[in-house]
Amino acid sequence: MRVNMVTSAPVQAACMNLKGDTVLQYRNHLSGSQVSDYPGGTLQCAGFLANASDYSSQDTLYFGTSIYDFQSQITTCTMMLRPGGLLVPNWNVNANLYGYLTAGTVLIGIVPNSTSPGTFEAATGQVFFIPQSYIYWIQNTGTTNAFIVLFYNTHNEIFSININMVFANTPESILNQGLIESLKDMKSSNTSEIIILVQNLNSNIPALSNNQNYLYPLEDSRRIEYTGAVAKWANMTTAFGGMQNWYPCALSLESLVLNPCALLVPSITMNANEVGYVISGHGKMGLYGCTNEEFDICAGDVFFIPAGAQHYIRNTGCENLVLIIAYSTNERLQTFFLDDYIQAIPHSGNVPVIQNAVTIVDPAGPNNVLATDNIEHIASDSIMNRVPGIEMAILLIITTMYNFVSY
Repeated sequence: MRVNMVTSAPVQAACMNLKGDTVLQYRNHLSGSQVSDYPGGTLQCAGFLANASDYSSQDTLYFGTSIYDFQSQITTCTMMLRPGGLLVPNWNVNANLYGYLTAGTVLIGIVPNSTSPGTFEAATGQVFFIPQSYIYWIQNTGTTNAFIVLFYNTHNEIFSININMVFANTPESILNQGLIESLKDMKSSNTSEIIILVQNLNSNIPALSNNQNYLYPLEDSRRIEYTGAVAKWANMTTAFGGMQNWYPCALSLESLVLNPCALLVPSITMNANEVGYVISGHGKMGLYGCTNEEFDICAGDVFFIPAGAQHYIRNTGCENLVLIIAYSTNERLQTFFLDDYIQAIPHSGNVPVIQNAVTIVDPAGPNNVLATDNIEHIASDSIMNRVPGIEMAILLIITTMYNFVSY
């Protein structure tokens, strides 16, 4: 038996364009790819480039082309800032930006809609949001390296303009007026240096009074505790003061920690592509879409899951598998879990039904323990803290037999 889903034209076209090592269409060893090294830090990206000769390797070309062909609406980069490192003022012409700090503390400056600039601090575990075309800069104000995972809401090549370009191509008489004057200390004479070292940056720019529009404390948000994992979501109706809902193609972010031996059972996200970054640990991912793949993921990897592709994630290590995942929608996720399907099928008791409680830990209110199957679009028994036994053997057999998504 084979259940087919009607796919969109971009997905059909992307499937037909797959070639070479198909695993490379879904996984990018970002930490091992070419590094853009600057005086103040480093930058690495797993994205699409319009000129194929600009890719550093065949592997990065496969991944970049894949997220473009599937119209993922997400591009991922990582940025490391050394102490005093400053990403010079710039603006993204074609994308909103979401940044998740995995280490360090930074000061972020922003110029909202050509009004007065302001600054706010972001620390480990927090997410910041920079709307498209807003001027912004980021400086490491700590004594250790800061590390940021960046998600742009575009599958096109990222187009950014930085202040070095502005100073190099704008008459001095223009630069000496208005806002640009306050940014002069944040530039480099080398127009290619976008991350510089500025140990003593003298700035009179005040703190933002509405930083909740640009900052969300993901690590301190409501926790969804499973038997084998903890998930944290930004509440998309209130995160960033609801501001991101004003912009098209906004993203949702999830922090997911899988315990050793935990398994996120096969599932399908119907209305969003997923791009994730492995912060720490290692595991295995299975993906069934245009092709059937199973591959390892480890710290520093980026993975891509097209909408409608069935997939699972398993922690195969002795430590937690820590992921940050972006979804290409800020609306309610439509996710289908295989264990929900099995539990909905009448049976005579030969197929064991798993029921686990989910604990909701809400800093702003009382905790709740739910025995229901669905909470925040994840089934209550969809993350299990066990080595796959008879239950998962049955699930995986059905996965292979039915192959729910075929293009």
